[in-house]
Amino acid sequence: SDLTGSDFATAANWDPAGEGAYTGLTSDYVIENSGDAVVSASTLAFTTGSLSISAGSLTLPGNPSIGIEGSSLTVSGTGSLSVQFLKNIDVTVQDSGTITLFGGGNPSPNASFDLIGTSSMVHYTNKTVAAFTTEHLSKFTVNSAAAVLGVNLQAVSDGGNGSFITVIPEPGTYALLGGLLAFGYVMLRRR
Repeated sequence: SDLTGSDFATAANWDPAGEGAYTGLTSDYVIENSGDAVVSASTLAFTTGSLSISAGSLTLPGNPSIGIEGSSLTVSGTGSLSVQFLKNIDVTVQDSGTITLFGGGNPSPNASFDLIGTSSMVHYTNKTVAAFTTEHLSKFTVNSAAAVLGVNLQAVSDGGNGSFITVIPEPGTYALLGGLLAFGYVMLRRR
């Protein structure tokens, strides 16, 4: 059943009947405030609804069986999501949106990820760069194009057992920044 209210930060909206899991969600839920929400539900399973996070953070802590399934998820702006797994879901991460997957095993079965913009990031806390490359690279696109490590996508160690997955800026971005810096230098010299 759907949640009883639209405010993700209100605990009473999440588990009023003690169900634990929410399956068959059909509404579109939006988190657009700068607050943090910690949800104690075991699973959010969407059939036709969606979840969008554009500001603030959503955390589903705890057991290995806590995650989000189905339909679509968008994390954008300054939004962030921290969850054990994302399953059977189309994920878009854009702007400065971040997703942290802290589950072991396969934290993103049958999920697809599209990273849009150079500040978007996915953090696998229990997947080394080698494990990410072998198990998850094929699930990623960058601006809807196939992800290619070292070309449009990079995977770097988080210093532990995990990896950060980010977009590599296009060379044109560096050329534009260099041109702007050169122009600024010339303008300063003319003064």
